[in-house]
Amino acid sequence: MKMLMDPNICNFSLGDANKARKVVGKKLMDKIPELRDKVLRQAKSEKLGQYVWRYGAGPQMGYSFSVVMALTHLTRSSRG
Repeated sequence: MKMLMDPNICNFSLGDANKARKVVGKKLMDKIPELRDKVLRQAKSEKLGQYVWRYGAGPQMGYSFSVVMALTHLTRSSRG
């Protein structure tokens, strides 16, 4: 959810981006509409918000790792 923190995209705080990651990653269906509204509201433009939701957040539903978690798995798997 790093893209949500970009000041040129949605300018989420670190805490808000982490909450978004949890909503998406754990498929918290009751919180997804709220997150979608926040993305659309905070995006620099309506079209950008729709793009971010459709191609950034949407495809990650149910499968989203933090950068730290992804790097940990990557370094462990590359050790062979």
